[in-house]
Amino acid sequence: MIIGRALCLSACLFFASVFAAAQCPKISVSSPSQVDEGQPMTATANINGLDRNLTPTYNWTVSAGTISSGQGTSTITVDTSYTGGQSVTATVQVGGLLPRCNNSASSTTFVGSQPFARKFDEYGPMRLPDEKARLDNFAIEMQNDPTVQGYVIVFTARTSPRGTATARLNTVKSYLGNVRGIDFARIVMVNGGPAATPKTELWIAPNGATPPSSSPPVVKRPQTRTLPSVERPRTQTPVISHPRERRAG
Repeated sequence: MIIGRALCLSACLFFASVFAAAQCPKISVSSPSQVDEGQPMTATANINGLDRNLTPTYNWTVSAGTISSGQGTSTITVDTSYTGGQSVTATVQVGGLLPRCNNSASSTTFVGSQPFARKFDEYGPMRLPDEKARLDNFAIEMQNDPTVQGYVIVFTARTSPRGTATARLNTVKSYLGNVRGIDFARIVMVNGGPAATPKTELWIAPNGATPPSSSPPVVKRPQTRTLPSVERPRTQTPVISHPRERRAG
C-alpha cells in the first residue's frame, strides 16, 4: 500500500510538472547569422503560447555593439560599428510571466570585418624637401602592402589662382611614381577644391574599402547684420515774412 501511494505521488508530481510547463510560453530570439561591420543588426523576441491575460515586457542586453533603437520592445536594432570579427549576442529578458516560467533567450550574430580607409598624414604648405620626407613615409607604407590604394587629396585656399590644385597634384604624383617607384595605377589624385585652410591629405585604403571623402570642411561665414535705417528728422526752413509785408498788413 505504501508503495502504491509513493507511485501515485510520483505520478501526480510528474503530471503536475508537465501541466505547469504547458502553461509557460516558449521564448526564442531570432537574428541573422552574419552581418557586415557597420551594418545594422536586428534581433526579435518571439513568444509562443503566451496567456492572453499576460502583458510581457522586454529588456535587452548585447555582448558587443550598441542598441540604437527598440529597447523595451520585441525587436531591437544594434549598431555594429567597430565590432568587426566579433560575435554579438542579443539576450532578452521577458517580464510579466509566471515566476516558474523561463523568461530569457538569446541569439548570436557574427560581424564580418569591413575595411576602412585611414588618413595616414595631413600637412599644410611647407618647403619641398620637408614635403618629400612626408611623401617618403607614405610611399614606404604603400610598398609594405602592395594591395592597398593610395589617395592624395589637395585642398587649396579660396584665393589660390586657378590651376594651383592641379599643379600640386602633378608634383606629388610625379615624386611618388617617378622617384619612389609607386605604380601610378595605385595612386588616386583628388582635387578637394577650395577650403578655409590649404592642406594635403594622404590616405591608405585597403582592398574593398570605401574611398575617403574629398569634401572640404564647411566653414560658416559670419553673418553681416543689416543696420536698421534711421529716418533723419526733416528740418523745416522757417518762413520769414519781409518787413514791408508786415507793415502792409
